[in-house]
Amino acid sequence: MCAQKIDGVYQSSMANVVVFIAASVWLLATFTVFIVSIAMMLCSYYRLTPMPVESFRGYLTLLMPTFNRDIEVVKSIVDAYRAMSIVDEVILIEFDGGHHLGLPNTVTMPNDLRNRFAPYRFPLITGPEVCPNVTTEAIMTVDDDCLLSEALLCSLYERLVLRPNALHGIEGRSILPSGDYVSTHRPRIRAGGVRVGMLLTWCAMATTKRMRQVETTFRNRYWSFAKPLNGEDIAVSRLFGECYMHEFGWVCWCGLPMFNTEVRFLTSDFALSRKPYFVQERKEIALRFHEVNLMKVRPTTRPQNKHEAMVYFGSRREYIVAILFAYLLFSVACARIVWIYRKSPGSE
Repeated sequence: MCAQKIDGVYQSSMANVVVFIAASVWLLATFTVFIVSIAMMLCSYYRLTPMPVESFRGYLTLLMPTFNRDIEVVKSIVDAYRAMSIVDEVILIEFDGGHHLGLPNTVTMPNDLRNRFAPYRFPLITGPEVCPNVTTEAIMTVDDDCLLSEALLCSLYERLVLRPNALHGIEGRSILPSGDYVSTHRPRIRAGGVRVGMLLTWCAMATTKRMRQVETTFRNRYWSFAKPLNGEDIAVSRLFGECYMHEFGWVCWCGLPMFNTEVRFLTSDFALSRKPYFVQERKEIALRFHEVNLMKVRPTTRPQNKHEAMVYFGSRREYIVAILFAYLLFSVACARIVWIYRKSPGSE
């Protein structure tokens, strides 16, 4: 009887030891995965293409819409851009109803973001009587709440030279072959950039000639497809046909962009883009272009080359988050087992 009792205690003790070892191994594996993940993220930092900035002097005109933004913030951004060698001029687009900054080359126009691509259609409120024609090789739309580095502008211009008929930027969104707009997921990126369904126009560069062609088509045929304060980026992206999201400055994890080191946001006002009706409007605009055959995209098969890739990352992110959450819960349980075992009298 005593031997059976001792044997039972021994078996229970051995079982505890096995559980302790298994839990310890799991925690060690978890720590290893964490270290490897950090290493992967750091190794996936995409540096900008090294180039002499002086070789791109005066090649770019920036279009910056603004409405009731803090005056000092806008002035600091404009001054920083005008000090860059690659920037020839910054045209400030002030919408009706907002305050006037009194800066050179300022255009006033109706409060409608669809006009942000064509300031030459409106008279200047400062400077000459009419907006001068843009004479630079390239034109770029930017926002009034963030500052892009000069190295980033030069790197994007280098890619623009390779594909002059496309729209180039650093942040896109997925538009599925069905025409569905995926608002919460950035596409995966890789060295050389990837082709995406659309680009956000806070950083979008094109040749001046191509931008005017697209803007004219948009104004004459598809103006009503977008809303005054929503969807102009979808419309222009679709009319360009080719949009490339580039890797410059991104720190990535498993190909997913996490944050960009070459962009400095001076405000944190993203209230409008997070409203449910705003996202729903964008989905309707994307589907409308899909119905007129402007949203047709190739299926996600093996790309012909790294520049032609159209990479979508849709609902798989939710699955990954669920798996990581379950992994975390299991790791916490293992840590609890290890802690209990080490505190138990039999472990000493």
